[in-house]
Amino acid sequence: MLDENGSPISEFFAYGQNFAGGVRVAAANGVIVTGAGPGGAPHVRIFNEQGGELGGFYAYAESFPGGVYVGAGNISGDDAPEVITGAREMGAAHVRVRTIAGGDVASYYAFQTGNDHGARVAAAHVPGGGVVAGSGNGGPSGLAINPL
Repeated sequence: MLDENGSPISEFFAYGQNFAGGVRVAAANGVIVTGAGPGGAPHVRIFNEQGGELGGFYAYAESFPGGVYVGAGNISGDDAPEVITGAREMGAAHVRVRTIAGGDVASYYAFQTGNDHGARVAAAHVPGGGVVAGSGNGGPSGLAINPL
């Protein structure tokens, strides 16, 4: 985010300064959700707009080296956004939805089993809230919209 002069409000490292796997990012309702990129564990961290850490968790087994795609949105209809994760390439199209505190909301496979291309995720504005998922690199171009 930029201030009125076009300068960043804050700058910070979501992961260690020497981590070179990149970072995936989503934002909703005043929170920033990050996911470690390739070579990193599926570590999700949550920050406020000034870079203060609000929480974090491992979306999948800590030993999974593929990183994680992230999304965020107010799916449940309350005032707090939920965190949406999708396994990156090297993993099945497993989607998880959690609260900011890391509590489970939903867990499912977005596509048929055997899809090992991961799942890119975003909040879907469907009645009752939901998630839209697309296959990761090398996968088919299909989308899956799942109400929760």
